[in-house]
Amino acid sequence: MPTNYLPPLCDPKPLRIVSVETCVPTDIWPWLLLVRIRTEDGREGYGETAYAPHAVASLIHDWMADRLIGADALAIESHWRFFYERFANFGVRGAELRAISAVDVALWDILGKVCNQPIYRLLGGPVRARVPAYNSCGNPAYGKVHFGKVGWPGYGSIGEAMTSMSAIGRSSESTARGMADFHRVKRRIHGLMRKLDRESRDTMRGIESIAAPDMKN
Repeated sequence: MPTNYLPPLCDPKPLRIVSVETCVPTDIWPWLLLVRIRTEDGREGYGETAYAPHAVASLIHDWMADRLIGADALAIESHWRFFYERFANFGVRGAELRAISAVDVALWDILGKVCNQPIYRLLGGPVRARVPAYNSCGNPAYGKVHFGKVGWPGYGSIGEAMTSMSAIGRSSESTARGMADFHRVKRRIHGLMRKLDRESRDTMRGIESIAAPDMKN
């Protein structure tokens, strides 16, 4: 049975949504989708998600925007429940869930700006003074694609081999500088990456020698 969630305009003075926009920044990463939601008072909330960005954008514009435009941007839980319960009727995984996530992040961003507080405070506040972070090297398909097809985004070894790291055009020095501030680095070595050529492997070793000379495999 559907949840008795609030209608899109339940507050006597709602902060109405006036636009929902999406962008695929191919110069950054062609699998990335950026979402921007604007309100009538000029505030903007930003969200993002990854993989199959055009499919996710279609769900947002063709289906979700019909509820969002003119609705209260701060009725975050109401919107989430509405979308989740309806997507569940035909598949709540994949592009559908990523679309909900991107919109949800953008709406929380707006709430943070309305309250003039960081989101972590709105979610219950800090529980520790510092949070450790690591650099995820991902694989050679991450980042801008300089030529050819995007490639397969998954973890398996079936399909075409990834473009080599050297072909993507990232230098060891520039990549290492981006990793230098992290104490931990994750490398993903799955079936596709095992097919990389010798030059690509040499590039990875060069990155390690500059950014983390004491790194152990």
